[in-house]
Amino acid sequence: MNGYGKMLTDMYAKASTPEQKAAIWAKANELNRAIIDARRIITPWTLGEGGIMGSWDVFMRPDQHVNDLSYVNAAITALSKGQIGNAVSALSNVYTMQWGKYFSRENYVAEMDSMVECFMYWGDDFDQQQAYVDVYGIYFGLKDGTMSKSAALGALNEIKNTQLVPWLEADLSTLAWAWGDAAAVLDASVP
Repeated sequence: MNGYGKMLTDMYAKASTPEQKAAIWAKANELNRAIIDARRIITPWTLGEGGIMGSWDVFMRPDQHVNDLSYVNAAITALSKGQIGNAVSALSNVYTMQWGKYFSRENYVAEMDSMVECFMYWGDDFDQQQAYVDVYGIYFGLKDGTMSKSAALGALNEIKNTQLVPWLEADLSTLAWAWGDAAAVLDASVP
């Protein structure tokens, strides 16, 4: 695409008649339209929305699930080594716990419910609102000693295997689809 664009620029500079320039201009317009069409696919399907509650961050689609998966994995590793404090510290970095650790369970649940009501903001249009995991009970159970290491490990592995990994795989599939479709649009625009 870049090579074709440069070729059109060079051809336009060398064109000697208004008809030649108009024909090259039309080809350049087709290329520009294809770039815009590709961006209309790439941009909404590449972005994700979520993160910490107060900011509604916009980032690459898989970033939230990668963040949460990395901290859940760190907590699993720490618990496997008997390091409860390190597990609690890791869980405090899961997006919902960055704010949730300051809330009562009742308020946490109310806020989680409001966060997943997608109709309230633009992220619903392109499935951009990223899903959130609930590690509140595990975090506080480990912190106050009401949850055993083995129960926490089981719960975290369940979250990892049934939520975070499938969500991340869906994110990556969405990116592959969107970028493939965008590439097809661009490929079709270059002779």
